[in-house]
Amino acid sequence: MKLERHGVVGGKDDGVIFSKGQPLRKVGRDDIYDALFDEIEKDGWK
Repeated sequence: MKLERHGVVGGKDDGVIFSKGQPLRKVGRDDIYDALFDEIEKDGWK
């Protein structure tokens, strides 16, 4: 089983989505949850 690492670092109004230690994209505060799970699904986890 291959384990991928995903995460988010948040600020006051936005956050940055990370995968495998690399920043992927900056998103607004209201979109952090959906953006994080979109990236997780792209890596094949459902």
